[in-house]
Amino acid sequence: MERFKPLTWARFPGDGGILHVRGHSTKFTLHCFSKNLAAAPADLTTENDSTTSMNHEGDTDDGPTPAMTSAEAARALLQPFLSLMNELAPRETESHTLYNYLYPQQFNLAAEATQNDTTIRPRISKEKPVYHPPGQIMSLPMRTQVPSSFRRYSSQQVKVPLSWHDGRNPMIYGPQEVHVDNNGTKCFLKVFRPSDGDLVPSATIMELRKYDKIEEAIAKGRLSPQSRICRLHGIVVDSYDDLPEEYKTTRAQDHLVGLLLTYIEPMQSYRCSGLNSMSDEFIRQHHFNLERDLDDILQSLHNADIVWGDVSVYNVLVGKDNHIYGIDFGGSFTPGWIDESNQNTKKGDLQG
Repeated sequence: MERFKPLTWARFPGDGGILHVRGHSTKFTLHCFSKNLAAAPADLTTENDSTTSMNHEGDTDDGPTPAMTSAEAARALLQPFLSLMNELAPRETESHTLYNYLYPQQFNLAAEATQNDTTIRPRISKEKPVYHPPGQIMSLPMRTQVPSSFRRYSSQQVKVPLSWHDGRNPMIYGPQEVHVDNNGTKCFLKVFRPSDGDLVPSATIMELRKYDKIEEAIAKGRLSPQSRICRLHGIVVDSYDDLPEEYKTTRAQDHLVGLLLTYIEPMQSYRCSGLNSMSDEFIRQHHFNLERDLDDILQSLHNADIVWGDVSVYNVLVGKDNHIYGIDFGGSFTPGWIDESNQNTKKGDLQG
């Protein structure tokens, strides 16, 4: 099982940059600045080459040729830090909850070399980590918009199974399949991006209202519970009091972390089972069934006076049963599939 994974690289032209690394319940920010490594001769050649390579990433064919791929460069930059990272990282436990993933311990590390000592010596940086609570702040306007009928779970009640559908550790890359309730109900997790202060994200409110409308239509018999669409099982809300101290902000408010959606068994993995990921051969072979399924989904929603809102191949999931399912009711639109003037209308759904 992989222990650490380089995720993102923030570049500073001519002076290296910062490598962000995830581990199990841990997050590291590695400061890899060229000026700190310039004093070292051969010992630091690999790290200097890595910095150069990643700074050249994305150059055109006429520009410099990277010495390594970005993945190779990230691994090379990671090497001198590994010993210290293994020492600092907490022991992995058998308890894998969403809470463990959302609120990792964070460390800032830096690598330095001096004229007198050319050995790479990573150290804990004096710069303190910046903690951003996940999800969106449950401000008063937000709280009034969230239906009280929704089942609520804290992230500590959401279990993360270590099942690697696509070779990715969910505690590093982010969980998608999660389990809740005493019977281990399987759900798909959609985590919200951090909100901008107390601003209520309109897409979030629209999505919550849409799922509420779907459940209302099912309860009143206007929409079949067997309709091939993703439904809401519950929401994940973390109380401010339950947040780790370092994640608490000056606004003592709860956080809407994300949605727990009904789990649809994907053909491959959720990352690879969108209609956009299917081969041309699959589309040709199942064309008529796919078209019939999509017509059935749209007709069912429209008969219940519900607009899908963002019909495109990116929001159609191919299930293990070779049927397709409608997902993502956030109400946006995908350019090239729906005209902006038709967004959030039945006409736009048909256009998509």
